[in-house]
Amino acid sequence: MMKRIIFLLGVAVAMTGCAERVDDTYSGNAHAESLAEWMRLHHAELLDNYHAQDVEVRPEGGFYVDLLSEGDLNAPGLTNEATEWVRYEWDERSLQGDILTTCDELLARQAGAYAPRTHYAPIYRPDTLLSPLRAPFLLGETYAAARGFSREVTLKAGTEAILYREGADTVSLPSIARLKIVEVVADPVVHESRTLETYAQGFEMLTPVDTLPPLYMDRTWVPTDADLLARFGSGTPGERVVETDNVYIWYVIRSLDGFVVETNIAEVKASAWGEKGSHDSWFSYQPSINKDRNLMFWYWIVTNARFGAWHAALLPSDYAYGAYGAEATETHAAVQGYESLRVEFYIEPKAEDGEDGEELVK
Repeated sequence: MMKRIIFLLGVAVAMTGCAERVDDTYSGNAHAESLAEWMRLHHAELLDNYHAQDVEVRPEGGFYVDLLSEGDLNAPGLTNEATEWVRYEWDERSLQGDILTTCDELLARQAGAYAPRTHYAPIYRPDTLLSPLRAPFLLGETYAAARGFSREVTLKAGTEAILYREGADTVSLPSIARLKIVEVVADPVVHESRTLETYAQGFEMLTPVDTLPPLYMDRTWVPTDADLLARFGSGTPGERVVETDNVYIWYVIRSLDGFVVETNIAEVKASAWGEKGSHDSWFSYQPSINKDRNLMFWYWIVTNARFGAWHAALLPSDYAYGAYGAEATETHAAVQGYESLRVEFYIEPKAEDGEDGEELVK
């Protein structure tokens, strides 16, 4: 089972904003021998906890395990269910203590690798990607007995371990990684729906398409941020937007924990990302033309909004980045799979006939 951890990190670095240092790839037996000698000198008690890897499949090689906690023994462990997902923490250092990869903001700052547009949060990934690596891992008999652990360990919520790896995914040298399983999710679709329902207190439910999960919208929401109120005001709701209207939108898209994923407002870029003096411009959108050209949620929330007003909406992943999430781009941060989002947006007052839309730029 512990073998699957190596795969998890590779996916994590590609799809999340974990701070990382990049070097050459793993170079084979030299590093395996180097780490084995280091383990004999520093952690001989872990030699029987070694787990070999097929370097043709996982070229970073094998690893030694120091189990800190078996986790919640009453919680379900990882299984072979195709729908299963795992949320976990991962931090990795060189043998000298330098931070190589982390999803912890404090550690990223310590490493000098902090990036304001990075969402430092536990990684959330499908267990289906780990199908070749699902067997529970074994601890050495003496090690397990001395610590009161079962020899056969299955990953579950609360399982925490230190891994001494022959090669990391991002560097060529041996490394030390800390893994903690936060949550095992049997069905990410059901889990997301329940999470969103809990979060959506005070929001109105919208069901645009019977086969899709509902959106949630608050048409009375007003920001409390002084900069936004100074620039846009609290809003004066006007006519409801129809499909043929062209609207000018200012917005902030957040994760449910408040992290700013994307915005076109300079003041928010400055406060959230430290990007002072950055350029901004409205987002022009016409529902009848742009429905299939932009993320699906825009169509449904804009056609349920009013000119000259602020709104907030909760977006199931089906309307945003779906089961696969999205890698970071120049305009938005990385988004994990099955991640619900929150959007706060202001639609400029409706222009009078003949008025030039360019004048709406703040």
